[in-house]
Amino acid sequence: MKFLPKTVRGYILLSFLILIIVYVLFVARNYLRGTSLSIDFPEDGATIEEPYLLVRGRALRAISVSVGGAKVSPKENGEWSYALLIPAGYSIIDVVSEDRFGRTKTITREVFYEKTNYSQG
Repeated sequence: MKFLPKTVRGYILLSFLILIIVYVLFVARNYLRGTSLSIDFPEDGATIEEPYLLVRGRALRAISVSVGGAKVSPKENGEWSYALLIPAGYSIIDVVSEDRFGRTKTITREVFYEKTNYSQG
């Protein structure tokens, strides 16, 4: 570096610093975005015919997931599931994921349990 002019050394140093910053931002992009939450089942507005409902989905970059206020432990790949007992009629299910910085994401599902009475005859 002793034989290069000062401006060339400055450009090389600046390029190197920009490259480091871009790399750090690329690696940290998922953490900067926060948690990602999706619900696979049930669909919003679904009508179910049994009182037992298995709510399942995926939460990436999350340290905790809660379904209706109950803590759920996601697997390493982010998948989670939780069994609920739904009362007859209209129900709202809130699913909340939280990342390690305290940022949360909430998805709400509305379901309707249509209790059917079967008569023997």
